[in-house]
Amino acid sequence: MKVSSFRLDSCCSLLEGRERNMVFTMEEINTENQLERMAGTRKYDVFISYSRYDRNAVSGIKEHLEAYGFSCWMDLEGIESGSREFSEDVINAIDASSAMLFFLSAESQRSKWAIKEIDYATDEQKHVVIVRFNDDPMTKKFRFDFKRADIIDWRDLSQRGKLLGDLKDWALELGQRLSVEAYDFYSQGKYAEAASLSQESARRGNADGQYLLGWMYYYGYGVPQNYKLAERWSRKAAEQGHKEAQYNLGRMYERGHGVEHNSVEALEWYRVAAEQGSSDAQCDLGQMYEQGCGVDEKDETQALTWYRIAANRGHKEAQNRLAKLLAKKENRPLNKLKRSVKGFCGFLLRLFCWMLLGAAILAVVILAFLLKFGIISF
Repeated sequence: MKVSSFRLDSCCSLLEGRERNMVFTMEEINTENQLERMAGTRKYDVFISYSRYDRNAVSGIKEHLEAYGFSCWMDLEGIESGSREFSEDVINAIDASSAMLFFLSAESQRSKWAIKEIDYATDEQKHVVIVRFNDDPMTKKFRFDFKRADIIDWRDLSQRGKLLGDLKDWALELGQRLSVEAYDFYSQGKYAEAASLSQESARRGNADGQYLLGWMYYYGYGVPQNYKLAERWSRKAAEQGHKEAQYNLGRMYERGHGVEHNSVEALEWYRVAAEQGSSDAQCDLGQMYEQGCGVDEKDETQALTWYRIAANRGHKEAQNRLAKLLAKKENRPLNKLKRSVKGFCGFLLRLFCWMLLGAAILAVVILAFLLKFGIISF
């Protein structure tokens, strides 16, 4: 296992990204917490394995990880409790985690529970990283048993940055897997499960999970309907380039759901989504131009352009709107006059051509007559 290169300032950007636009009202916080309780076993970015003798030092590192936005599971009751319930809690927590950090010390290397945890995580193919945080040496037996595990020194800022980078990548991987599971539950009509998994995915920055969570908040599938939370999660996905989330955000601005009504913003989000190939956005963008919403004046040329693009992709509503707009343009008085003038000019042109043809035929007949009777000769 190789730790990829990563800079600490990138992790600062990660934290800023997670906190951006995350000022919730108490009602919204309660809604999010309710959804988290519905999730059953929560998903974690990091499972922390350590010896209780190192609690103070490891707790400080845990706070550091959480400050960067990583969710951590850490036993605070004492890792040597040994009860059956404790064993089940540990197993469930490892299963629910993307990675394990084993904090190396003389005590943790002697801890039977800590060794069991790292063994189980390795068997479950979790990302396992051994973290040095003091000067305690690694025993030969420990090195032999876990020689494949990656080792970093938390005190080295460069190595710390590499670890934070890998944790970010693993969190994104987990977010992608969770979003796939969420969509599976959604397709089966299991909305509560889909909502809880999409929340776990969304928190890890997965655009698909953020889009689905926003969609479910918007319509109240598996969660209480909440336009503000729908807007927040849809915007996060939209800012990552998710075209369907961009389209949904445009609809929220057009309808004033979760945000103040703003036709200009609606049109811009429709345009962004339409340029990425969203047929729904192409159709609604055409409608905005046709009705003059979000623009200075109506633009039927632009409307026809976007209707045609969506219609060619099989969008039924766009096909209907295209047909109606074309018929409307054809039935206008000026267009009728143009068609009448065009038809009359066509008639005159055809009449002139027939007259020329008749004259040519008559000339040939007269010439043949004159030649036959020797009136003229060549």
